[in-house]
Amino acid sequence: MVGIRKIKKSYYARVYIPRPGKKPGEKLISLKTKMKREALVRKNEVQNYESEIQAGFNVSFPWQTTNGKVELRRYTLLMAIEDYLKSLRGDGIRKGTIDIYKLGLSHFKQAVGKSLIVSEITLNHIDKYKGEFVDLVKQATLNMDLRTIKAFLFWLQVRGRISEVPKIKIKKENKPPVYLTNKQFKEICKRVDLHFQRAFWFYRETGLRLSEPFNATLDGDFLIVESDKHKGHREHTIHLTPEEKMVYLEIRTMVSEKVRRGISTRKNAIHLYTKVFYLACLGDEKKGWERIIGRKFHSLRHTCAVRLYLKTRDIYAVMKQLGHSSVTVTEIYTKFNIRLLEQHLPDLVKSPQKQAKSQPSDTLLPETHIPIFA
Repeated sequence: MVGIRKIKKSYYARVYIPRPGKKPGEKLISLKTKMKREALVRKNEVQNYESEIQAGFNVSFPWQTTNGKVELRRYTLLMAIEDYLKSLRGDGIRKGTIDIYKLGLSHFKQAVGKSLIVSEITLNHIDKYKGEFVDLVKQATLNMDLRTIKAFLFWLQVRGRISEVPKIKIKKENKPPVYLTNKQFKEICKRVDLHFQRAFWFYRETGLRLSEPFNATLDGDFLIVESDKHKGHREHTIHLTPEEKMVYLEIRTMVSEKVRRGISTRKNAIHLYTKVFYLACLGDEKKGWERIIGRKFHSLRHTCAVRLYLKTRDIYAVMKQLGHSSVTVTEIYTKFNIRLLEQHLPDLVKSPQKQAKSQPSDTLLPETHIPIFA
């Protein structure tokens, strides 16, 4: 039996979707009217197609189509993905996050076929996807795709498109964060010009993600990343030292000038920092630069966390600096051998001799505390 529901002055038909062994789901169909009498008439028309809707067909009614006729078609994976991405945009999810979801779902669609009826999705389709992509992508990418597929299927279940979500097992990764030793960081800085030295130092000290400085606002000495621009969807605030603030303004100005003068798009100007970092790690045989293996721009964020934990032994301080929602996420930075960290990051080791000398281990730029390694 189809019900009727009023939401914000408009009426919707409420179709119940049976789910064996579970509470029935529901699918809401807009009746495109604010008049109850007209809504009841249209609800009865929906009633005529109740079984088709429950079977997974996508039914468009006369008040929804341009030709004023009922259109009946199966709800395919391609249609569902388009609706899902549209819903994410409507929810204000960041474009970068949506792009990740879009890529993961395109992998799934490629493996199982875009014409697959969503109501027929089973664990076999998940296994088919894993079988095709397990040797083509890294485990981290595979895990990200599986989480995306799982979220997508839950979205379908809530809307009554599928009766249940297959139990998707995600293989846990035990890989520790990859940080930069002092020696590696100095070597990378020797290979780039002064501006990039300062930028890499800024990211290492603040732990910010690549785009966060450019999506944030400065309030005095505090940098604020609004919730809609933060990966964790919550406001993230960090304090900047005078030196960090100076470099922050410098990199913002550099990107803005490139965009203003038409030298680069904003996106490419920001991603130049990752490109320069990558090339520095790649090395150059002609210049005698050895390759620094396994390090990428995001390693600067990991390095910030490891350095802060070594200095403070306070996991909550690290959590706050990185903007994590739970200390459980941050605990991975406590798994390193402290003695090994002290060997890799000797400038953070507190010894009587160093405290007496009170001399920083890095060469400093004039009148600042920003290291220069060139």
